[in-house]
Amino acid sequence: MENIEILDVDLHDENLKPKVELIDSNKFIILSLLTFGVYDIWWMFKTWTFFKKDEGLDIMPWARALFMIFFLHSLFDKINLFTAPHVDKNPINSTPLFLGYILFNFLGRLPDPFWLISLLGFFVFNCTYKSI
Repeated sequence: MENIEILDVDLHDENLKPKVELIDSNKFIILSLLTFGVYDIWWMFKTWTFFKKDEGLDIMPWARALFMIFFLHSLFDKINLFTAPHVDKNPINSTPLFLGYILFNFLGRLPDPFWLISLLGFFVFNCTYKSI
């Protein structure tokens, strides 16, 4: 009975730092391809939710994921700042990652079957794994 009370108190303690959950990059690629990029939105939602809890931000993670085009660059910046103490090499510049994502989105307007290249947009998110 005491374990339940301790666990209950721990779950409601707002001073606890959120746990970093990383998924395997291969799993990320497979999920992104199988969902035609919808998983990327979910990944952004979960990442913004993490930063909201970690830094106490007053944001709406669902809105930042839905309107990703306006917030993706700042998300890449936050990931770089978060991983900087844990990485020996220089962080990846956020601007090329953001521009790469924009480019992959525009490739979706190509005629059949070349629009399928746009499904490789996961590559941009996969680069953030390289900085960890």
